Amino acid sequence: MKCVYALVSVLMLTAPALAPEEFVYKISGAPVFSMTHPDGWEVLDEHEEDAKVRPAGVARMPPVVSSRPSVGQLWYGTWVVDKIDDFEDAEHYLSSLTEHLFDDVEVGTFETGVHHGMDFRYYDGTAVYLDAKSSASQRESVEFFAAFFKPSDHGVGISLYVGLPSVTEQYRDELQRSLESIRPVENTGVDR
Repeated sequence: MKCVYALVSVLMLTAPALAPEEFVYKISGAPVFSMTHPDGWEVLDEHEEDAKVRPAGVARMPPVVSSRPSVGQLWYGTWVVDKIDDFEDAEHYLSSLTEHLFDDVEVGTFETGVHHGMDFRYYDGTAVYLDAKSSASQRESVEFFAAFFKPSDHGVGISLYVGLPSVTEQYRDELQRSLESIRPVENTGVDR
């Protein structure tokens, strides 16, 4: 019996660690990009919400895939706006979504390049979160990053992170790995 316990212990020590969960983002059932979310983070897939009935005349927002750790206040979401084909329009789109949420936005890093064969732009910086429930003196400074990428011929992907500086520092490596994992897909066989 001791031999069995020893063998199980050795196998557990040499077994690979659980890999973070791979997710494939689809538009109309067709895979567009894949990414991994940090291991153990809760993943919310708004594609699952698509079946809900919307009131007449209300446009469908692009489904967002967001994830978060069990501890720490942050928001990290990724989606594709399939009606936008260039980065400038995507930047205006994102600004229109966030203009009522943030003030005193200061961009730090700005990079452009190619990532896994996709054109991309990356920004990071700081802002003041405009919580409607808080007074002006209680508004908190947050850090953000926004990455824009072209996973296909149609649409621009957006990956946006917002969190308190202490939370950013705590999860910086996991966020960076998740962002770096984004890649275009033809058909990965992963069905989500």
